[in-house]
Amino acid sequence: MSVAAQVKGTLYSLKGIDATLTKLALQSSDEEAEKVYHQASLKTRTIIQEMEQQVMFLEREEPQYKGN
Repeated sequence: MSVAAQVKGTLYSLKGIDATLTKLALQSSDEEAEKVYHQASLKTRTIIQEMEQQVMFLEREEPQYKGN
C-alpha cells in the first residue's frame, strides 16, 4: 500500500469519526457531553483540513497517486 493510499484511508476514517462525533453531540441529552463531542468534532475537522492539504501535496508531487 502506498503512502498516498494510507493517507487517504486515514482521511476517510477521520471523516467518519467526525460524522459520528457530530451525531453524538446532536443526540446527547447531557449538556457537558454535547460540548465535549462538539469540541472533539472541531478538532477532528482541523485535522481533516490538514490531511486534505497533505493529499493535495502528494497528488501534486506524485501525479500517479491522483484519484487513487
